[in-house]
Amino acid sequence: MPISVTQVSPSQQERTGKAFVDYAKRFSIKCTDLDASNQYYIPLEAGQTVLAVRMFVKTAYGAVTLAVGDSSGSVVYALPGMLNPNTLSAFTNTSAGSSAGKGGKYYAATDYLVFTASGSSATGELIANVIFDGYGTGPGRDEIKNLS
Repeated sequence: MPISVTQVSPSQQERTGKAFVDYAKRFSIKCTDLDASNQYYIPLEAGQTVLAVRMFVKTAYGAVTLAVGDSSGSVVYALPGMLNPNTLSAFTNTSAGSSAGKGGKYYAATDYLVFTASGSSATGELIANVIFDGYGTGPGRDEIKNLS
């Protein structure tokens, strides 16, 4: 039995080399990078969709818990306990978790991802990869760089 297929015309972003792949931005968040409120902010542009936040503990923090949300004050991506920042090499992927951001969240206006640590530590480094939907306002093909 033949299958009917209707091809959709490419959007302007697709014609200019955008919207073909999801992309990631990598951030190294050290304990010393946290502000006086024990928070770290990652800016988001209007039109971006955050699909997931993947976090890896490069250097154990000490006695802290971590939550990841946005400027709404809600914990959207990582609930306390989803990642143990006190354990070297701990990993979490919020797209697979039970957080409100599972499946992605679209940002119509400029916003921030907010990493909030509870407790205190003088050491620690977290690698956070923020995964964005390629159909947003992301980079063109020529702007996508090796994330290593």
